[in-house]
Amino acid sequence: METATLIPFERRASVENSVWQMGNLFSFLANAQDTHNQFALMEVRARRGFEPPPHTHSRDDEAFYVLEGAIEFHIGDQRIHAQSGSFVFAPLFPTAQRDMFNECHNECHNRY
Repeated sequence: METATLIPFERRASVENSVWQMGNLFSFLANAQDTHNQFALMEVRARRGFEPPPHTHSRDDEAFYVLEGAIEFHIGDQRIHAQSGSFVFAPLFPTAQRDMFNECHNECHNRY
């Protein structure tokens, strides 16, 4: 069985790799195909009031880097207040709910 080789690439947020979902703009900078299912990376412009509902993750850790604004993360029983320049790691907790609250007046800008 031959294994495909990963190749270097550069990608920016653009119309071609972006989609509006739940009122937020998601730009896919790296996807599972690009990284051989190791990770995906998205840049998100998140509007206040359009946060995801509480949910669980059964397979994946999540990592967030807040580029602009402030976001309060709820991961299980823990609350993390992250401002611009903050990195947040949310390890896999299959039974622990997680959600986030956009504390910006208009829009936050982050990567995860």
